[in-house]
Amino acid sequence: MSGAITARVAERRGDEGLAATERRPPMRHRLIEIMRPTLRSAIRTHPEVPANLIGAAAVYFYFNFIDPLDPARRAMQPADLQRFGTFLVVTTTLVLANFSLATLWLWPVGEWERRLRAGDDPTLVPEHVRRRAVNAPLMSAVVTMVGWILAGLFYLVFLSWVVGIDFAESTRAFAGLVLVAGPLTSSLVFLASEFHWRRQIPIFFPDGRIDRVGVFRVPVLARLAATFLITSVLPLVVMMMVDFSFERRFGHMLPGEVQPVWRGLLRTQAFIVVATGLASALMATLVARIINRPV
Repeated sequence: MSGAITARVAERRGDEGLAATERRPPMRHRLIEIMRPTLRSAIRTHPEVPANLIGAAAVYFYFNFIDPLDPARRAMQPADLQRFGTFLVVTTTLVLANFSLATLWLWPVGEWERRLRAGDDPTLVPEHVRRRAVNAPLMSAVVTMVGWILAGLFYLVFLSWVVGIDFAESTRAFAGLVLVAGPLTSSLVFLASEFHWRRQIPIFFPDGRIDRVGVFRVPVLARLAATFLITSVLPLVVMMMVDFSFERRFGHMLPGEVQPVWRGLLRTQAFIVVATGLASALMATLVARIINRPV
């Protein structure tokens, strides 16, 4: 009898242990639960990292597959592998440099934020730390734009002297990096960073009074104008750049009967660019007045 009871107790304990094991999430799920908030926090505090990676990948895909810098070369060659390796090195270097500068800039801000959340007196925060908290979005955008300018200068030299591409093609790559991808990525970084820091700034200014000394303000009109121009005018400008390169992409002049149609298309697109730019500026002005002067 005692042996049967012991067997039943052991069986019950085994069932309970099995149930506990089934209830406990696997190690992979526990790691995901730990890493998810960490990644979210890193993206919120350093939006320049994913923005730069996405922008760099988009530029590489465009200039190598959509509108290649050397249309005559279609197959994979050693020069293509060289360019891909250079792209990885340049992108990694710039992203790490951007991340390091932003981390050094925000290090005292993060330290004081933790102290204030723990109960320290906000009046003890140094003025330069408060200014850094307010200027953090603009700083992230400026550092991001500087990185794209450096990348454009590097590729201007690399494509012309190392790869041997025509200087006009290298200039086109420089313009795509500095005039298209750079402003777009920097604007996204600024908006994402400001979205994060708007919720952190009240911790440093509990009375709601922000000192304007040493603080670089970006007016609402400038933000709206940049947003409208980047989202509406910039894509049209890129399309015009593609149309201008028709002869280069085909490797010869367009047929005589096609050239009038091509010129008409360019005139139409130029008119749309100008009209859209003026409309965007007007709408940005009106919306800014509505925001700054409510009823």
